[in-house]
Order: sequence, then C-alpha cells, then structure tokens
Amino acid sequence: MLSQYSHASVLVIDEYLQVTDTGPGLALRIEPIEPNGATWTNMLAASLVWAGRAIDYLDKNRVRR
Repeated sequence: MLSQYSHASVLVIDEYLQVTDTGPGLALRIEPIEPNGATWTNMLAASLVWAGRAIDYLDKNRVRR
C-alpha cells in the first residue's frame, strides 16, 4: 500500500491529473489533491494488518508463520 504512494502508480497519477473540457481532456496540477479520510483509513487498516503479521512471525508459539 505504501509503495503505491512512492512510485508512479494510478493513485499518484490521479492526484496530479484533472479532466478538462478543452484540449486533450487532461490537465496537470501543480499541487496534488489532498487525500481524504477514506484514504487514510485504508492506509491505517492495511498498516495494522501488516503489523499484526509481523508479530506472528516473532511469536515462536505461532505455527502458521
């Protein structure tokens, strides 16, 4: 999830492009769109899942590592 914001992914491109009625139909924004609450909630949930999986790997009693 985090690498989608560090590489030129669809998420990053969507923050810098906007649809226009003239010309080729797309324009480049200088400043990206600010992420909304849903974006940060999704990132938080994914981070918590990965953190939980890391704890499973550190726990010797977990057999499903």
